[in-house]
Amino acid sequence: MTNSTSELAPPPASEPFRLDEHVLGGSLMATVSGPSGQPLEVHEWMTWLRVRSDEGEGVLVVTRRDGDLRGQPVGLFRRRLDAQQLAALQRGVESIAWAKLPPPSGGDILADHYAIEYHRGDLLIQRGFNARNFEFIEAISPYMDAVGEIMSAIAERPIALVQATVTITPDATDPSVQQLALTLENPGSGAVVLTDPRVPASPGVTSPRMYLRVAPATNGWSEPSWTTLPLPGLAEGAPRVLVLPPGGRLDFAVPWQAPAPGTYYLQGAWIDYEGPVESVPDQLPLIPLARDGSSPSDAGPYPVRGATFAMGVSFDVAPTGH
Repeated sequence: MTNSTSELAPPPASEPFRLDEHVLGGSLMATVSGPSGQPLEVHEWMTWLRVRSDEGEGVLVVTRRDGDLRGQPVGLFRRRLDAQQLAALQRGVESIAWAKLPPPSGGDILADHYAIEYHRGDLLIQRGFNARNFEFIEAISPYMDAVGEIMSAIAERPIALVQATVTITPDATDPSVQQLALTLENPGSGAVVLTDPRVPASPGVTSPRMYLRVAPATNGWSEPSWTTLPLPGLAEGAPRVLVLPPGGRLDFAVPWQAPAPGTYYLQGAWIDYEGPVESVPDQLPLIPLARDGSSPSDAGPYPVRGATFAMGVSFDVAPTGH
């Protein structure tokens, strides 16, 4: 890490800054090529924030929500940042005497890992720490607060997302049958490119790209006995890669008949860290804000990677004839 006492002074306009913050958790799920061919790791839980003051812009990539929070989308957020927001972030970083901080202590091997890189002129700050390095995090609270504000602002501008929902619809011809469905939707303002989730997972990948499962309700203390439902396969000759426009959706429904009357739970998820099996024209990179130089616009489709879990629903099945 390089530090300087000049970090406390406002920089000249000719010295813009760049901030990268990675928050990584869980397993390494995939490695993709960056704009210059460098390998970029995609982790099970990953949040990647990049801000460039010369571009007046920030991007945020989220692969999976903490705690597998259901009903929340994953993907790309991006927005313009004004001078006041950028100045607040710069103060949050540069007000800390990073070189004088004690090394992080404690931690938990299962907790998220933070990696920070901040570059302005001759000032370079690079630090890593564990989410359970509580004393260290308290010492850098001005930075954590400033980054939290920026991330919240960027998260208000969804660009390309995948969100999963599940629904139950009575069959129109047979009242004893329910149509159970998993829907993938893009609630962002830009396009998403993804592998059709009916394409089998690559060798070595244990989870399918999507699942829909049902279980009888329990007393709340025991784990439900889930049955994973077979979803429709991909038709022969159908494209393996799909582009979801803003507001676009994919619906996957299967007929299901309850083995007995009662209350049931329904869950579904989309899981794909590999990204599209084939590139499409104008496809955006993992981080569509370059480290330096010009950046691609967000006009092309973005390859969302990660996992999103539908909000579970419960439903009742009445005895036959009722």
